[in-house]
Amino acid sequence: MSRWNGMTVKLRGGEALRCEPATAERLADLPAVLGERGGPGGCWCMFWRLRNAEWRANGPSQRKAEIGERLAESPPPGVFGYLDDRPVGWCAIAPRAEYQRMQASPTFGPVDDTPSWAVSCLLIHRTARRRGVGAALVEAAVAMAKAHGAPAVDAIPVAPGGKRGSGDLYTGTPAMFEPLGFTEIARRKPERPIVRLTLR
Repeated sequence: MSRWNGMTVKLRGGEALRCEPATAERLADLPAVLGERGGPGGCWCMFWRLRNAEWRANGPSQRKAEIGERLAESPPPGVFGYLDDRPVGWCAIAPRAEYQRMQASPTFGPVDDTPSWAVSCLLIHRTARRRGVGAALVEAAVAMAKAHGAPAVDAIPVAPGGKRGSGDLYTGTPAMFEPLGFTEIARRKPERPIVRLTLR
C-alpha cells in the first residue's frame, strides 16, 4: 500500500495535472506514455536498474515484465501524470540503491553516503510538452519520496548546450529541478550535473 495517494499540480497555463503513484493497476498507462515498444531501445524504464550484462541478456519483453513486477511492489517506482484522465507523463524515482547502473557509473555514482533517492527518467507525451508537465512530475515524485522517508532526492539532468533531440533529455533539464530547490552537488562531465534536494 502506497504511503502517498497522489496530488494535483497546476501547470503554467492553468491546467491541472493529476499525479498518481505508479502502482500495478496503472500498468497499462506506461505504454500509453512510453509507446507500445517501451521507449527507445525497448527500455521499459529498466536501463538504470540493470548492469550491462543483465541489459544485454534481457530483451524488451523481459524488461516489460520486470517493470510490471516492480509496479506491484512498494514503494512505487514512479509517478504518472494525467490531463483529463489521459496519461501524459512518467517520472521514475526510487532509492538510489535500486539503480545498479547509476550507482556503478563514474559520472552519476554516489557523491557521498547519503541514502538518497534519484529521479532516473522523465518522459512526456509529445501532445503535452512545453506546458510544465516535467517540473510538475518532479514535484509530485519528490512528495512521494518524502512520504516514504527519503532523506534527499538526486537527479542527473542534461545541462543546456549543443544540439539535442527530446529523446536525449529523458533525465530532465536543470529547469525542471531548480525551481523546487535542487542544487548542484557534483559535475563530473561538463554537461551532466548531479543535483540534490535535501528533505530532512
